[in-house]
Amino acid sequence: MVQGFPTSLREGPLGWFTELPTNSITNFDVLEVKFTTQYATSRPHCTSSMSLLNVKQEKGETLRAFMDMFSKVCMGIRNLNPDIAMHHLVSVILPGRFTESLIKRPPYNMDELRTRATKFMQIEEHVDYHRKTQVKNTKRNKGIRPSMMTTDRDRYRSNRGPRFHNYTPLTVPREKVLDEALQTELIPTLKQTQTPPNADTAKRCQYHRNYGHTTEGC
Repeated sequence: MVQGFPTSLREGPLGWFTELPTNSITNFDVLEVKFTTQYATSRPHCTSSMSLLNVKQEKGETLRAFMDMFSKVCMGIRNLNPDIAMHHLVSVILPGRFTESLIKRPPYNMDELRTRATKFMQIEEHVDYHRKTQVKNTKRNKGIRPSMMTTDRDRYRSNRGPRFHNYTPLTVPREKVLDEALQTELIPTLKQTQTPPNADTAKRCQYHRNYGHTTEGC
C-alpha cells in the first residue's frame, strides 16, 4: 500500500512524498498520519443546514442567479433534508408570481420546484430582454417627430396580420399548450367573455371561454 500510494498523487503532494526522509515510513499507518497532518487544511469543508439562514434573494437579484447560488450552498451540506431546503427556499424568495405559484400549489419535491423555477426564469429573462429592447428603441426614436410615430402606429393597427413570418411548429394541439400554460401560470386566466349573438355554439374557445370559434383557430 505504501509503494502503491504515490501513483495516486500528482504535483504538490507527489513532491512532498518524494522529499520524505529515507526510512521515515515504516508502515501505512505512519504514512496516513503524516499525509493527513500535512494536508488537513485542504479537506473539503462541510457546512450544516444552518448555513441556509444566510441565503436569501436580494432585491434586484434574478431568479436564475439566486437558484444557482442556493444550489451551490445545498451541495456543500452533507445529508441535507430536502424538505428543509424546500421550505427555506420558499420563505426567502422575493414576493412575485413565482412565490404566489408556490403558495397556491406547493411543489411535491425539489425536482418539481426546480422545473417550475426554470419556467419562471425564462419568463423573467424574456421580459427583461423586451424591456431592454424597448428602452433601446425609445432612445433611438427620440429624434422622430410625434406625427411620424402616430403614422407608424396607425399603419400597424390597420394591418392585423401575423406578427412574424415564421413560427415554430407545434407538436401538440394548441388546447394542450394552453392547459399547460394556464396550470403553470405562464399566462393569466382571462375573465369569461360574452358569446357574440348568432355564434356557432358547436365551436368553443378554451382561452376566451365562449362560443363562436375554436381554441385551435383563435
